[in-house]
Amino acid sequence: MTETQRLNKAAILNGRDQVYYEYFDELGGELALHPLTEGQFSQVAAIKAAGSKMSGKAVMNSRGEVDKAATSQNMEITIDLQKAQEMEFESDVLAIAYSLSDRNETWTDREVKQLRPPGIIKKIAKRVMEISEVTPEQIEQVRSFREKRGGDSDHEPTPDRDSAGEEPGGADTVTSDIPAN
Repeated sequence: MTETQRLNKAAILNGRDQVYYEYFDELGGELALHPLTEGQFSQVAAIKAAGSKMSGKAVMNSRGEVDKAATSQNMEITIDLQKAQEMEFESDVLAIAYSLSDRNETWTDREVKQLRPPGIIKKIAKRVMEISEVTPEQIEQVRSFREKRGGDSDHEPTPDRDSAGEEPGGADTVTSDIPAN
């Protein structure tokens, strides 16, 4: 019989302090990457979804429940390709800033944008999502959920305090200059 491990708060939150040393040829060295927390991933995904809008009304079946198939036929999706590209870049930048920041050093999105050569941000962001165990399906689910709720990204992308009540500058805090929509 397999014994189930009981987790306490410290054990659960310990994962945010994990470090993965990843070598990038383009940079000529290793970066210490931290996996994203659930809250960080949510903020990154919300920014990524900001380039598209979905509108329409729910279609109800005879039992008064939402008919998902009929509702999806009734939806109109508008994608601003320029904004979608910009928001994907901004979400990659924020993911990297979160991942590189720790209790001793905070990265801003402005600093991340200074990385060279072009294309390295996309490559690092992809690795951050991999070590965070985020699948493409999860990213699409968040995007779809936000669009169905009619959500947008007008919230502040970086909290003043994390869920543990820590002051800015902790592992979960990144200074951001991403414009609110």
